[in-house]
Amino acid sequence: MKKWLFMCLCSLIVLGMIMNVAVADGVEPKEPTERAVTLEGGDYGFADAPEINVGVFYHIEKDDHVNQYRKINLPETGTYHFYMRNMSDDSFGIKIRDVYNKDITRVSNHGRAPYIVELDLEAGTYYFKESSGGFYSWFPAEAYFAVCSPSRHAGDLSDYEVIQKPTCTEPGYQAQHCLLCGGEANIVEIPATGHIAGDAIVARSATCTQDGESYIRCAACGVEMETQVIPATGHVPGTEEVFQEATCLTPGIKGVKCVTCGAILSQEEIPTTGHKAGVWVDIKPVTCLADGQRAQRCSVCGETLNTEIMPAFGHSPMEWQITKEPDCLTNGRQEKKCAICGAVLETEAVPALGHSYSEWEVVKQPSLFSEGVHKRHCFNCGEEFTENYR
Repeated sequence: MKKWLFMCLCSLIVLGMIMNVAVADGVEPKEPTERAVTLEGGDYGFADAPEINVGVFYHIEKDDHVNQYRKINLPETGTYHFYMRNMSDDSFGIKIRDVYNKDITRVSNHGRAPYIVELDLEAGTYYFKESSGGFYSWFPAEAYFAVCSPSRHAGDLSDYEVIQKPTCTEPGYQAQHCLLCGGEANIVEIPATGHIAGDAIVARSATCTQDGESYIRCAACGVEMETQVIPATGHVPGTEEVFQEATCLTPGIKGVKCVTCGAILSQEEIPTTGHKAGVWVDIKPVTCLADGQRAQRCSVCGETLNTEIMPAFGHSPMEWQITKEPDCLTNGRQEKKCAICGAVLETEAVPALGHSYSEWEVVKQPSLFSEGVHKRHCFNCGEEFTENYR
């Protein structure tokens, strides 16, 4: 009973390692027929089955025997490739069995096209047998057959090619390919390249007083490799400048700023300038009757430093001026003004001129019976006067 359980468990383990049967894509087999080993047919049962070797290209003769077992010892656990090509249009097929004569899988093919099966198998002994029911036999017709292991192939090998490129942290690998089954052979690891430092990227610029920060990314994969401190630059003093001008009474400030950030690095007081006397300026004009006032102001800030009174001038009479001319019958007027302010100081009447007559001019001669008429006019006003005369 225990032996039976052990056999079942081993069968399950083997079955778990098998992949689905598939034809390898993109494979154009190159058969090494010049070194093919002829495998003759025969009536061999499970116990006396002859061995088939891994990595040998076999030429199979037509075999019509009933018991057609073949045994193969798989030297390693891994992916195996089974190559088959029929030399006629007949169908053929095989079963793969474990050491307990339990079926693992069945492979069949029709026609002359090459057929490649990829299986993941554990190291150990396996058997090939015809399919059940008599539909298929080991190889009913002439055929070619080979089993390629992960490290031993029946076909020629290609040049090395990179199968997977290494990354910065993960190795890659290169391998040769079997020109018969397409499987990989002689796999060689390509070491990880390691990170390649790219240019430093400034994450935070340094200032005059604070450190900055930069980081370096791998130029290949972009991973952040390291961060670096960018030292503070320190202040850069500029030339001395005046921050606040001094006035007559208030001191000023001068100093030096950083040309980068504008911080004040040093400063000192500028003494007051003191008042500077300017010219006298009238602030209240003097008149003939009222006193005036003038002031002396600082020429810098304009503050009044001194004031003084300017005495009234008093009137300065001008000559008499006639403001209304007299005529023959009416008096005129004249006045005397102040030459400074124009105030009228005195007024008086200008006597009327009186008429200034011309000679009489006869308008009508007198006669014996009537009076004559004559006239005259005033030279000043032009008024005419007429009267009768004899």
